[in-house]
Amino acid sequence: MDRSFKCYIVDDDELDRLRLQSQIRQYPFLSVAGIFDSAESALIATQDGVHPEVLFLDIDMPGLSGLDLRRELNYIPACIFVTAHPEYAIEGFDVSALDFIIKPIRPDRFAQTMERLESFLILHTKASLLDHTLGTDTNAEMRSLLIFYLSCLIFVTQAQVPADGQQQIDSLLRILQEAPDDTNKINNYIPLIGLYLNYNPQGGIAEVEKALSLATKLKWPKGIALLKNALGLLVGDVGDQNLAREYFEESLQINDRIGAKIAMVNNYNNIGRSYRRQSEFTKATEYFYKALTLAEEINSYEKVALVGTNLTALFMNQNNLIKATEYANLTLENARKAKAPLHEATSLQHLGLIALDQDDTTSARIHFNQALEVCDKNNILTEKIRILMNISGMQIHDHPGNIKLRKELQRTIDQVMPQSPTAVTNLTNMGIEFRNFYLEAKPNPKVEYQDSAVLYFMKALALAENTGAQDMQAQILQAISELDAERGDFKSALENYKNGQIIKDSIYSQDIKNKIAAVEGDRQLAIKEEVIKRSQLETSIQRKQKIVSLIGLALIALIGGLLYRQSQTRKRTNTTLLQLNNQLDEANKIKSKFFAILSHDLRAPVASLINFLYLQKDEENLLSAEEHERHQKRITTNAENLLENMESMLLWSKGQMETFKPDIQSVAVQELFSFIADCFSEQESNTI
Repeated sequence: MDRSFKCYIVDDDELDRLRLQSQIRQYPFLSVAGIFDSAESALIATQDGVHPEVLFLDIDMPGLSGLDLRRELNYIPACIFVTAHPEYAIEGFDVSALDFIIKPIRPDRFAQTMERLESFLILHTKASLLDHTLGTDTNAEMRSLLIFYLSCLIFVTQAQVPADGQQQIDSLLRILQEAPDDTNKINNYIPLIGLYLNYNPQGGIAEVEKALSLATKLKWPKGIALLKNALGLLVGDVGDQNLAREYFEESLQINDRIGAKIAMVNNYNNIGRSYRRQSEFTKATEYFYKALTLAEEINSYEKVALVGTNLTALFMNQNNLIKATEYANLTLENARKAKAPLHEATSLQHLGLIALDQDDTTSARIHFNQALEVCDKNNILTEKIRILMNISGMQIHDHPGNIKLRKELQRTIDQVMPQSPTAVTNLTNMGIEFRNFYLEAKPNPKVEYQDSAVLYFMKALALAENTGAQDMQAQILQAISELDAERGDFKSALENYKNGQIIKDSIYSQDIKNKIAAVEGDRQLAIKEEVIKRSQLETSIQRKQKIVSLIGLALIALIGGLLYRQSQTRKRTNTTLLQLNNQLDEANKIKSKFFAILSHDLRAPVASLINFLYLQKDEENLLSAEEHERHQKRITTNAENLLENMESMLLWSKGQMETFKPDIQSVAVQELFSFIADCFSEQESNTI
């Protein structure tokens, strides 16, 4: 890398700052632009006009914490936390940390971080150049084309993204390995599952199975249901829809038993998606409506939007554009209420596709560009790929350019979602581009264009068969049939045409459409019946309320006196309970603060000693004789304090034994001795 990026070091410990500075000097692509002993002083420096590209932050500092500083400086591209508090790891990644290093710094771990940081800064620089190139005065049509072409070129660079995602996976795995085996550890698997779904579904299956074993061991039904649903998503993305549905059904049964309705919406929706991937549209519709009904019942905007995206896609498959538009608008409305950018981008893309089917390219382009803005703002890579594919389908006159761009898109798709319907669609479209290129090259067509079209059609057909995408199989067989006819192979053309029609009739037949309409009708009828029941119930309640009101008026004097006396008693009781609760909360806060301080006081002297020894080894001349003596005295004092703290803890622990009451139980000693003997049976020197 030719240029050097500025960085800030912010840490309240002098030895930690010196150690970081020593490590950073070994990497030429970084230059230290400022060293600060507090977050406030670093914030003031940025307000004076000095804006670094990288932040190295401690977390626990007097005054403003490192997390607070990162929130204030969220426009700075890269942030790396270097701290003695591993419990802040998840919160650190929530504020867009690039990495999280535990003190004391190990050179090999720091080298991994620097490699990742350099790749990130290269990608960020290229993205900034793209924004500068587009500017604000470019003609709207030319700007749209530039977005398309340059975004596709950037995707080549973004082949680094899965590797970056794997590094995030590895970081979270290291943290989880050190965490105790409890329910918090299972909850911390949630961001890890999201990363596996985006970058490596196959690799995530084994890790989620480990977490499921832990949840089963802990007998925690909520965790078991969560992880079974995650396994269904991972297995489904790999391609096994039948096994995926087994996991979803098992998760649904548990969630139904414990009353987890939001999780049940996810289960119903995932089962519907699994059926839709296999073109079983009637069953898919049934489960989507179950999910939608429950989502509306619990008044969840995000879940209504989630199910709406799938219903929109289903009705688009059936070419029912009226219903598709209805559900796309429902999705968009609820996604914006819930502030769910993925669902918002998907609904805008669906509206663009519906406009294309109606030959309204102007509206389609508007919707696609709006969807791209949402994806760029929220870094939604997979949806952005789908949108760019749809935009590329609108560039109809430049077959060589479209073929090149689709190949670049395919390389990114192979990295991010190789077994997805998006991959099938892109391969099919490449075959169509080659076929159209061949037809428009007459009277001097090139046979290799036909051969390339056949190659991509067959790849798409194999992938569609493997993933169970019957709707795509029918479309591909139709294209192959037309290609066979153009080549004079009418027998194969007829056979492929018949096979395509058989599949098309099985999934797009009037019978299927009638069944879907019947499911839709049943839902509307159920809604009307529910309205009637509510109306009847309200009438009955009003009648009963009148009777109760008359009886209540007769007893109001007696009840009023009793209630007044009861309220006075309850008020005194509530006051006492409130005081006790406040005391308990204060005790818990003091306990948490005590353990946090204790952890820091035990770790900090050891980290200071290690940093001092590293500096003596690597940067012998960095400290003057006076500084050397000062740090040596400080480390000695800290070590004495550490020893004193440990002695105090031991005395405290001994004091706690006075209130310790042992629970005496019978132990099968023979089984215990047998177990120990088995453990040491391979060591000849040990005898029991």
